[in-house]
Amino acid sequence: MAGAERVVLGGLEALAAAGADVRLVCLAEARVPGVVRDFVGAARARDLPLDVVEVRGRLDVRAVRSLRRALRARPDAVLHTHGYKALVYARLASPLRRPHVSTQHGQTAHDSKVRLYERVAGQLYRTVDRMVAVSPAGRDALIADGVPADRVVVVRNFLDLALPTAPLRQLNGQPARVLALGRLAPEKALDRLIDAAAAAAAPCELVLTGDGPERVALEKRARDRGVAARVHFPGFVHDVAHQLEAAHVFALPSLREGLPMALIEASCAGLPVVASRVGGVPDLVRDGETGRLVAPGDVGALRAALDEVLGHYDRFAEAARAHAVTLRAEFGVRRWADETLRLYAAVRGAA
Repeated sequence: MAGAERVVLGGLEALAAAGADVRLVCLAEARVPGVVRDFVGAARARDLPLDVVEVRGRLDVRAVRSLRRALRARPDAVLHTHGYKALVYARLASPLRRPHVSTQHGQTAHDSKVRLYERVAGQLYRTVDRMVAVSPAGRDALIADGVPADRVVVVRNFLDLALPTAPLRQLNGQPARVLALGRLAPEKALDRLIDAAAAAAAPCELVLTGDGPERVALEKRARDRGVAARVHFPGFVHDVAHQLEAAHVFALPSLREGLPMALIEASCAGLPVVASRVGGVPDLVRDGETGRLVAPGDVGALRAALDEVLGHYDRFAEAARAHAVTLRAEFGVRRWADETLRLYAAVRGAA
């Protein structure tokens, strides 16, 4: 239930509210039953029409057949895929001409297998009617990878969370609570954040909210750096608003990003941000005003950014809170739904 999954669920709900006839087809990976359970449960909790296609193994021919049946039941629908695996299965299951939109939420490229998958997806991106990027930087990357510029559009993600209304916390001489939200995965570079916090002059505690394959390694990293008592791992949480309300600063040291939902939420909540200058991050963070941006992977720069933001906290927090008013209006879900419906109308008209 990371950002992309929440875009899909919140986006479908918004499209339905705008009068669209929507249906979600979920590729249910047998290898990650917990993820499937959470995603399907969240879709049902939102009362979204749903088909579940079970997938066993990296390429399941039976899943292709099941997906083909689901798509044939709606021959006039626009097909919208999210992620490279959904795109591959959709192209196998729907060889006949139909309007097709695909969203790239960003690249992870954290190992050779994923890099191979993403290269294959890069070839398929050129075959769909429109590729959706979630930021101008993502659009430029798709064009650089060979997708025709006239087939790439930007539809930025949206705020899908009731944010806290209470005033944000003050430091009051206490260690700052630095929050990171998201999957504990290599591309998030949370090991660098631990190193930076361990070396920072300003006292702070890290709250690394989420779960993933790097958790054990990150816990060891905190012990090795002597800061285990100041690095907390609450795991996956449903009450993101409470996490934002309890934080002083939001940290996003990622090596790669699209336009993270967590960053939208933190910025709209008025938290100062310390982040890597990647993807669509600079579109939300005013460097030197509402936070600091650093080169990805640079621990020294990340430490200096933490010290600067925490050392001048009132100034950064005041600017971030003022900017949040603009961002809340800019990142409404209805805006996303309207842009997406216009995109569907365009590809349907061109088909």
